[in-house]
Amino acid sequence: MGCAPSSQTRREKLIGTELNIMDAYIRVEREIWQEEQQAPASALTHAVSKLEKITSDLERITADITQSQNYTFNHILNKIYNVDSESLEDIDNSIKSVMTELRVTNDSRLAAEHEEFIANLNRKALKCRHVYLLTRRKKEIEEEAAEMSEKVQNLQKLYEQQNTILHEIFGSAEQSRTESELDRLRNYRDTLYNGELAWQDAIRLTQSAVIFSQVGFNSWQTISVTSNEDSRFKLATETRNAIQEAALLIQLAQSMLPAVQFPYCTHREISALFQVIKYLYTDMQIPERYEHAKEVYRSFQKRTAALSKWLKELMDSTIHKDIEEVNAKISTLVTKLNSERTIQMKKKIPNASLPNGILAAESLESLNSLHIRK
Repeated sequence: MGCAPSSQTRREKLIGTELNIMDAYIRVEREIWQEEQQAPASALTHAVSKLEKITSDLERITADITQSQNYTFNHILNKIYNVDSESLEDIDNSIKSVMTELRVTNDSRLAAEHEEFIANLNRKALKCRHVYLLTRRKKEIEEEAAEMSEKVQNLQKLYEQQNTILHEIFGSAEQSRTESELDRLRNYRDTLYNGELAWQDAIRLTQSAVIFSQVGFNSWQTISVTSNEDSRFKLATETRNAIQEAALLIQLAQSMLPAVQFPYCTHREISALFQVIKYLYTDMQIPERYEHAKEVYRSFQKRTAALSKWLKELMDSTIHKDIEEVNAKISTLVTKLNSERTIQMKKKIPNASLPNGILAAESLESLNSLHIRK
């Protein structure tokens, strides 16, 4: 017959179980803190909102394109939906072939005579590139949303684990006033953070627009010192692509902040810019129009840079400042709540103050600084 476990053995097992519960609580708290740094719930909400907007834009632009009865054009559009950049090159090559046949290169008179015909071809190319760029961005946002969805699910599981542990320690105790206030502030911070995500996105978009607008302007400038016909066409195409992408990025930035009135790169300015790039293949052949386009692209680059700077400064002085203030309040409440829980846990688990439990108790108190997003 086996010997019954001694009271000392039972006590050691009990102590071990109690300390394991505390260790589990500390581990979950730290994991929650790590996951909350990315604010996955706010990021997911923001990603879904972006996805809805870009899907709407795609539906609008494709509805416009598919009204065309040209089978070849619609066939190309279907290929673009599969992000086939070769289709875009085919369209550009057809423009180049027409320009060669019409002999408009370096002939300002013929360029002016055929400018509408060539501009119409370029309009189709711009529309297809618009679909291509939006489709590419939509896939990026879908991946972002999927990643955030997974993080939200993981964080939810951690919250459930935390509730289970707290229930095991304290039973079915009602939520304290500190916990209720902390939940309220965290929800408010998530709302603010969702707004900040939109500002951050708009700033990133305009920063990219600054780079593309500079590339476009540089390519256009180089045309004047380039005599090779193929190189000139390539530079013009690079200008068109870069300026168009920069303009579309500005429009996407504006859609992120619909209630904000941009002081630079307004809707009217962007519309005027698109009008200029529609005619760039013939403008490059006519000296005075070439110079006018150069000034338009130069101005766009400068105003894009000014817009990016303005958005960053405005965000830092408004919404980001509000988030920092809320974080400070949350920090105070987290410290208070952890102190309350530490006292309660020591009452429920007195062994936490024993030599073997000192580390666990100190670790618990060190959680006061967690959950504050930097």
